[in-house]
Amino acid sequence: MSFKKTLIFLGILLALGGYYYVVEVKMAAKKQAAETADKRLFAIQKDEIATLTLKRADGEITLKKGEKGWQMEQPVSAVTDGAEVDRLLTAFADAQRDKIIAENAEKLDEFGLNAPSLTIAATNAANASFSVSLGKETPTASGFYAKVGDKPQIVSIDNLTQANLNKTAFDLRDKTVLAFDPAQVKKAAFTLPATEAAPAMTVELTQDNSTWSIAAPQSLRADTEKVNAILSQMKSTKIKEFVSETPTNLAEYGLDAPQKSLALTIGDDPAPQTLLIGKRNDEKGGVYAQHTATGNVFLLPSTVDDEFPKALSDLRDKALVRFENNDIQKIEIKTLAETVTLQRESDAWKIVAPAEFPANADRVNVLLNDAKNAKATEFVDAAANQLSFGFDRPNVMLSFWKNGEENPIQLIVGNPNVENTGLYVKTGDGVSLTDPTILSQLKQSAFALRDKAIAPFKADDVASFEIVYPESTLAFEKHGDTWKTDDKTLQGFKVNNLLYDLAALEFAEEPVASASDLSQYGLNAPAATVTLRNAKKEELVTFLFGQQGEKLFVKTAKSDAVYPINAAFLDELPKQGADLAG
Repeated sequence: MSFKKTLIFLGILLALGGYYYVVEVKMAAKKQAAETADKRLFAIQKDEIATLTLKRADGEITLKKGEKGWQMEQPVSAVTDGAEVDRLLTAFADAQRDKIIAENAEKLDEFGLNAPSLTIAATNAANASFSVSLGKETPTASGFYAKVGDKPQIVSIDNLTQANLNKTAFDLRDKTVLAFDPAQVKKAAFTLPATEAAPAMTVELTQDNSTWSIAAPQSLRADTEKVNAILSQMKSTKIKEFVSETPTNLAEYGLDAPQKSLALTIGDDPAPQTLLIGKRNDEKGGVYAQHTATGNVFLLPSTVDDEFPKALSDLRDKALVRFENNDIQKIEIKTLAETVTLQRESDAWKIVAPAEFPANADRVNVLLNDAKNAKATEFVDAAANQLSFGFDRPNVMLSFWKNGEENPIQLIVGNPNVENTGLYVKTGDGVSLTDPTILSQLKQSAFALRDKAIAPFKADDVASFEIVYPESTLAFEKHGDTWKTDDKTLQGFKVNNLLYDLAALEFAEEPVASASDLSQYGLNAPAATVTLRNAKKEELVTFLFGQQGEKLFVKTAKSDAVYPINAAFLDELPKQGADLAG
């Protein structure tokens, strides 16, 4: 084919393609748009609607758009649910007929349109009116009969359109209980009913830097997580039922003298939002409530009543002490036996009393975590006779100093209660009971907190090692990531576990600083000698293990100190290469 013919052929193809796009695609789109426009019930856009009325036999709902959005004017003046109203406006503006049933129906009762179940009418800014009446369900249950304005035509609309239009006043009302941002709440006041243990009271809380504190009836730490959970519930809870807009008998709802209430002071507004909580209605699964600003009575889910605090203790912080580990610079542990003082130096802890020793940082952090994770199981009346609490001669008294602060956070652990189910503890927030197991966690001696590592090393630095027994020698060497002995491949995790155990080896009793007679410890003829070397064949450390009766001792080749260790450790050393193999 010549080049000229190719160009002609290509031009024909382009022309055909252009024709197809213009005639078929664009015309099809226009045809579809025309058909959709023809099916639409109204020539109005959602944003053009200024008023909307839903009329039924039992009354009308009137909505009007204002500067602050949509408001309900009938059957009651109320704020609307913006999202729900927007869905209704969309459904109205986009409503389409499904089928044309009759062009000019004479008997509207055949379609249920002589007395429509619902008539929705809208007006725009120019006061032009648009309306549709809904009648019976179609025989096939695929939709409903409808009539637009004064047009004689009867059409059908599908079930989804009918459902989206068929809204009640409850659907369209704002069902928010309290509108607020929890982060902006400055004060919260809970009125609590009287109990056998305490009279009725109002608990006042303040929020500062996202932390809640109890200001009245006394200054206490609050359970910030619990308070935030209650506020979040109040923010998200929706009204179940609007009971009465102008109640005349509040006693009927337990709201004449409500035993529970919540008042929130939000932002810079000095006037609090106050919610009163009345009687339960278990048949409806709810509790009656009233917002003082509106005065109407409504029903809330019963969970609001279930989770409302019952006593001051429900709002108190159950943690005995609060701090961040990194903020603590000094710790004192005072028992009847000794007083242990620890001081942080850079990132390390040091025991400075009763004698100076390096401290085990992990164990110190465990102590700090145990202290701040300890919870009060019950708060004890501060006016009670405290002689039996044991605070005059406590089991242990812990003091924690934060960096730059002169006064410590204190935790005093006294006697068990009569039932032996808890220990009395005293903090800056008063007296409480806590789990008895906390005593063994907090009552730490200087020896328990010492760094007892004998010869720490990095397991990854070890490239070979040997274990010498009186009658045999085992040699192990690393090839890449694989450990071998006598050309046998070993299980890497078993070798690593052995090296980690050696690196973490600790003395179990006070060591002998310089032993003159090694035979006392079985070290003149060691039961085992372990030598570790790096990739350059340089010795990292050599451990010598000696037995004397049921006791096991260890020393390193470069030190004269002898350390008593757990007697079971010798049994953990491999006796043959196969012990570390698969």
